[in-house]
Amino acid sequence: MRYLVHHVTDVRSGVILSAQASVASGTAERETSLRQLAAIRFAHPQIRIRTLSADKAYGTTDYLQALFEQGIVPLVSLRNLTIEKEPTWKRQTNDLEKQRKRQAKIREVQIRNNAKRIQLRGSYRHLQTLRTRCEHVFAESKVAHGMGRARSRGLDCMQEQALLTAIVQNLKRLCRFGKKRPQTGMSACQKTKSVMTEALSRLLISALVGLFYSFFMSKRRIQLT
Repeated sequence: MRYLVHHVTDVRSGVILSAQASVASGTAERETSLRQLAAIRFAHPQIRIRTLSADKAYGTTDYLQALFEQGIVPLVSLRNLTIEKEPTWKRQTNDLEKQRKRQAKIREVQIRNNAKRIQLRGSYRHLQTLRTRCEHVFAESKVAHGMGRARSRGLDCMQEQALLTAIVQNLKRLCRFGKKRPQTGMSACQKTKSVMTEALSRLLISALVGLFYSFFMSKRRIQLT
């Protein structure tokens, strides 16, 4: 059996907001991603996700529609950026089921066109270039922390491994952000932190609290079963 590990990562800081393991399947990436976004909104209401960058596997109409409904701008790599024409029918119908299917097809085309226009305008191109940082987080977890292979059998054990690895990676970033302070030349002086460093520290702490909570809850479920 194969597993997938899904991360929701802040592209600017590299902070892992959510880590989730799932059994590998054709729809696991998109389904798990939506559950992670809902869990982040519930656990951290102060965090507002405005955009979401993803690869071509997330470019389905259903996933794009779910992001639009949540007020999230989808910066998903699409396979085709050609604007589609809305379907029309020569004959009208009084059948309610056929009318529903026609409206659904029109809605699907509109959703895909909205996502394509976002790509064509290029307003969020600077954020799309930062998506490679998410790949760096995955590479770090595989090369430095052994996420390339499952250490134990079972989805619960894989979830435990994913959470602990994400916690370690966030702790490393917290230590790095703590060092990014201006040098005053006097060790007795209190070194002031920048506004960005303070914001990143709060984001890291809230992410760590959420990951620790998820880890202990998963351990509790294992003990109860």
